[in-house]
Amino acid sequence: MLEFKQVEYSYKSTDDMLLSHINFTLAPGEFVCLLGKNGSGKSTIAKLANGLRLPLSGEVLLDGKKTLEPQNLFHIRSRVQLLGQDPASQIVSSTVFEELCFGPCNLGLDETEVKKRVAQVLELTELNGLEKRSPESLSGGEQQRLMLASVLVMKPEYLILDESFSMLDPVLAKKLMSIIVKINKSGVAILNISHNPQDLIYSDSALLLKEGTLSKTFKRDEFRELLELLDAEGLITPGSYTKLLMDLKLTPQDEIFMNPESLAKKIMKA
Repeated sequence: MLEFKQVEYSYKSTDDMLLSHINFTLAPGEFVCLLGKNGSGKSTIAKLANGLRLPLSGEVLLDGKKTLEPQNLFHIRSRVQLLGQDPASQIVSSTVFEELCFGPCNLGLDETEVKKRVAQVLELTELNGLEKRSPESLSGGEQQRLMLASVLVMKPEYLILDESFSMLDPVLAKKLMSIIVKINKSGVAILNISHNPQDLIYSDSALLLKEGTLSKTFKRDEFRELLELLDAEGLITPGSYTKLLMDLKLTPQDEIFMNPESLAKKIMKA
């Protein structure tokens, strides 16, 4: 289990706390959406989750192991993977194949296992045939799929999405999110950090980050309440489409929202 216990964080350039008394857990197989305005500290929570940043006070733990203890960081980072929104800043190799081999090789896996994993994620993210291409020569959508593949090849137990698909067109974003839903069903825990309330449709529960603190945990049957709160306080304005999805009580298991024709039939029956 990934745990935040009374976590506080501030940057050295200011005495003000960016995050105060952050408490939440992410259990194996959960899908949690963390919502908040831009600049609210969501990305800092993402980096705290796998030890890229360390809390000023409090603790971040994975299976009881603290990120504050250096000997635990390899264990934590091999299990908690972070996917950001800018593919170019995450590319380290000269070909797609080498990019996908980089992480597993650093885990010390043998060549047979590395190639097996790479083949699996190439198929899952529909990057077959691009193995010899330079990542810089790929389109923006292909680069984002490559970055997703590069974290999935590590077989994480926890995946942190930090606005990962916010720069993609809606069709491609939904396609990649369908992959995330699939691996979540296989037992991988997902923390989806977002400012888009439409992402609630994929989630089991949600948290709201406001002024450096977290709200209560909102369960799926409370998401409509959360949307009203976001709207009333001017934090995020949910679109009518998002409210419609909530009113129809759609779930990731339905995946009906991925198909416009099926969605139209559902609306007609409502």
